[in-house]
Amino acid sequence: MSKMTPRERMLATFARQPVDCFPVTAPYLMLTQSDHWTKITGQPSWTFYEWNLLEPTAHLDEYQRYYDLLPFDIAQPQSWEVDCATRRDCRIETAPDGHYRVNTRTGAREKLIENLHEKDQNAAWPRTVYSKKDADERIPLRAVEDLIADGHLDNFSAYAQRWGKERFLAGTVVNSFYGSTWSVGLTNRFMLLLDEPELMHYIINRFSESNIREIQALAKAGCDAVFIDDATATNDMISAKMYREFSLPYLRRQVEAIQNLGMKAILIYFGGIADRVEDIVSTGADGLLMETSMKGYVNDLESIAAQVNDRMLLFGNLDPVADLELASDEQLVTRMAAQITVGKRIGRFVVSTGSPLTPDTSLARMQTYVRLGHELSAFK
Repeated sequence: MSKMTPRERMLATFARQPVDCFPVTAPYLMLTQSDHWTKITGQPSWTFYEWNLLEPTAHLDEYQRYYDLLPFDIAQPQSWEVDCATRRDCRIETAPDGHYRVNTRTGAREKLIENLHEKDQNAAWPRTVYSKKDADERIPLRAVEDLIADGHLDNFSAYAQRWGKERFLAGTVVNSFYGSTWSVGLTNRFMLLLDEPELMHYIINRFSESNIREIQALAKAGCDAVFIDDATATNDMISAKMYREFSLPYLRRQVEAIQNLGMKAILIYFGGIADRVEDIVSTGADGLLMETSMKGYVNDLESIAAQVNDRMLLFGNLDPVADLELASDEQLVTRMAAQITVGKRIGRFVVSTGSPLTPDTSLARMQTYVRLGHELSAFK
């Protein structure tokens, strides 16, 4: 079979059609680009922020460099950190104590976090929603036209216009079950599921409506698929009963919205799912990516593949630390081959890690991973 483009390979895999080899990816590839910015570009980390202020067409050379070095079969561009109007007013300034993003119109100065793996500092949110009225005020339902106009998906549009016929482009939303965290707080949310379930359903529904608008915007930007990260809806966080009440119904609506727009819906679970595989399959989603076994739970690929029974496209869940970062070449081949064997048994598969690639993984090892994924899974 002749070599396929990434888009041909992904679409054929979803459709259960023959492929030259299995696609290869990893979760949250936009993090791979930022976490490994210096290795990939040879530039200091602060230049990542400078690059992010450029207009979208100026980003394309960097995306081509990234693809040339790491030819993953799924593309996930960076979303803009600031809207169009604001980023055009900003520049990066060097100071004795580091680098700053400066808004030349307002004078605001923001010190940059130069360890790019730690650039997202949001880990806890205060409770700001105490009523349905609060939810209506604090969880806006923006028009799709406004989401496009603010420019946060400009990189997706530019990428699709340049490479949309040959590469498979995916966006991401975080499921509304986790999204409610931003209104009530991370740990507090779990208590409110019991103490104020009616309000939590209202909040989660509101975030679902917001996500559906983002999904519509991703479709307009040219995406082929949307990942839905169903964060904290796993068996190490909530019971299957709570999952069925507070996550599953809203997840189904978002899956349907994605598919109605002609895109593929891929679910991500960072946590244990062994007790809720049938529920996950019932969403009707096109694909499933689960984390590797850790933290007291087991996500055994072979066992879960048997439960899924080819009703969804299954992604691998290699351990990005033990299997990629730290393993010898021989160990890596053995572990990848074992998962590919499972994939060939079920007939279709995407070679993947179960979590994002780690910052300490070398560029050479990531390149080896992509190459081996294609070579070991090749169909003669």
